[in-house]
Amino acid sequence: MEPHHVLEQIEEFLFHWVRPRAQEIDTSLDSLREGLSELASRGLLGLRADPEYGGRGFPDAGFRRFQETIARCSGALAFVQTQHQSAVSFLNRSANEGLKQRFLPKWCSGERLSGIAFSQLRKARAPLLSATPVERGWVLNGKMPWVTGYSIFQDCVVAAYTKDQRTWFGVVQLADSDSLVASPVMRLASMDVSQTVSINVRECFVPEEDVLYLKEGNWIHNNDMV
Repeated sequence: MEPHHVLEQIEEFLFHWVRPRAQEIDTSLDSLREGLSELASRGLLGLRADPEYGGRGFPDAGFRRFQETIARCSGALAFVQTQHQSAVSFLNRSANEGLKQRFLPKWCSGERLSGIAFSQLRKARAPLLSATPVERGWVLNGKMPWVTGYSIFQDCVVAAYTKDQRTWFGVVQLADSDSLVASPVMRLASMDVSQTVSINVRECFVPEEDVLYLKEGNWIHNNDMV
């Protein structure tokens, strides 16, 4: 089947199932969860993952068309699923084959969902979140000031700075613990249903096998310029 036919089928679902439910999805956590479940059942949560992991391997143009269309149908669903699609894309580009095999099939199927936490990298001076190497892994300390999908996502692709000024990426499980303490859900100007919080991080151990990659220098500012 040609890609444009696939996109037409996806858009038919978005326009005929999502858009009529937009008000409920944008205001009700249960309806938002149902929307994500419907995306999962149609194989739409791993659009940028390789097919060998259960993804759809969408090219950039097709993915952008999907993103534009879902944004026209439900703001909250578009916003939350974008966090997940970003996590999928980041992990799909990793060379950590074991990590990809453990998480990508579950993320693509919707068995587990993942968010992202990168905004702390934009702090101009002292980094808000640091990653320190220890035996068999890394320890995170600091704060993730903006994490969307708390209580919706089970995992999170997190970025932090290392002492030698590299950017570290790893997968962290999203759950309240002694190491991760979330704030109450933020009262946003819109889309409160997105479950956005800030998270204080204290001595959070991430095993080496859960690391996506280390990038040289100030990755996020370079990426913002692309």
